[in-house]
Amino acid sequence: GVLGRQVVELKQDGDGGTVQYRVVVPDASASAEATEAALTQYFNLHVDVSSLHCEWLKSGSTTELYRQWRGVVAAGGERCVYLRVLRQDPHECLFTFLCTQNNNVARITQMVDKFCAAYGEALGEVEGTSWHAFPTLERLGAEAFSGDLEGALRGLGFGYRAKFVDGTVVSLLEKRTDLMSLRGGAYADVLEVLTALPGVGRKVADCVALFSLDQHQVTPIDVHVLRIAKHCLAGEVDFKKTLTPTAYNAVQAAFEKDFGPYAGWVHSMLFHAEMTGLDTSTKRQQQRAKSEGSSSSSSSSSSSNASPPRKRKAQRLPKGPPEGRGEEAHSESHS
Repeated sequence: GVLGRQVVELKQDGDGGTVQYRVVVPDASASAEATEAALTQYFNLHVDVSSLHCEWLKSGSTTELYRQWRGVVAAGGERCVYLRVLRQDPHECLFTFLCTQNNNVARITQMVDKFCAAYGEALGEVEGTSWHAFPTLERLGAEAFSGDLEGALRGLGFGYRAKFVDGTVVSLLEKRTDLMSLRGGAYADVLEVLTALPGVGRKVADCVALFSLDQHQVTPIDVHVLRIAKHCLAGEVDFKKTLTPTAYNAVQAAFEKDFGPYAGWVHSMLFHAEMTGLDTSTKRQQQRAKSEGSSSSSSSSSSSNASPPRKRKAQRLPKGPPEGRGEEAHSESHS
């Protein structure tokens, strides 16, 4: 995948252990040390996941939300324990999440690929695949102020989301908003800045906060997490037909009460379990089967078209805590 202005190949050992990397399209301005530092930051390798799990396991909480997490960990093992939250570039994260509204992963991926091909710097070609960097805000601004960015994006299949991307580009540049400066800042300040942007509601803002701005305690509430919350927090939270700000805040508070300053990482584990069917609750399995029953008869499964890892010599991923392995939580999987 693309990391900044270079293309990097990752490969994990068959036993689920060491992750190795190889730069297949280099950036002449980036040293080996800079690349390792970028990978370390991208995968949040400074976060000791094993220690976090030990703390959570010792908590002794008796809530249904905590029991749900314990069940997922028991069922998923290392597949869940070592799942990591990514630390993306804030602009890349923001514009990607603007594409997720009322969308699915396959279409989101296609839209982002077209976006990069149209406005991102061409980095090179690897085995017949062309790679592009994510578009810079300056390049997008040039298109927005001197051309018709919204119209062009509609032509790429963005639909109504084109207006939000165009408006956000203009707003960021006109107000000289520095998203990077929000990293590690107060959550209220982050939320205020992000929700002032066109098309950015609470969920999208929380996704950007968690996946790029170091707000590890934040739990974005989408339809999947809401389903978990309604099961685990029934009787504690007053859920209306639509998710009210009060209920949203109550769900976030429940996650943070049980899991503390890294509650967002637990959110991603439960989200992963929900999306992959890794669910230990018989009642929730029955509820999901019932809700999906009407569409299951007409749907068909499709096999992944992803290519197997290419066998090449690779360097080890930069040293981090021994738990720095396993799957990562991708922002694009949230919709």
